Amino acid sequence: SHQEANLNSFSFMLNDGELQTIDHLDDNPPPLPNRVKKRDADEVQMQFVNRAEGPVNVYWVPEGGSEKDHVHVGEMKELGGALKLTSYQGHTFVFKEGGGGGRKVLNHHVVDKSLGSDQTHEIEDESEEL
Repeated sequence: SHQEANLNSFSFMLNDGELQTIDHLDDNPPPLPNRVKKRDADEVQMQFVNRAEGPVNVYWVPEGGSEKDHVHVGEMKELGGALKLTSYQGHTFVFKEGGGGGRKVLNHHVVDKSLGSDQTHEIEDESEEL
């Protein structure tokens, strides 16, 4: 069977020295150099919270991009729904009417690192003001 073949592919023998090395790892794993991701200085953990009536689609706007270049990154399906993501200083997001709506732009947001590395922003329908 396929599963048996997979198990047999791990068929190997360890010598006494290799077994002893493995035994010495118990409760003392070696450090993982260069495997810990260094946080970019411009990185911001974002949380957007839906305060509009109805679902809201979230789009990232590439620098210099037009509306056709908007990248859909998620949806907040209901009032109080949230979307968490990692972003960077200066990134722009637009929030559009979701569901069966006309996809009108409800709001926008530009990431400002000076507000902190962990941010929560409430997204309301400000389409009348845009």
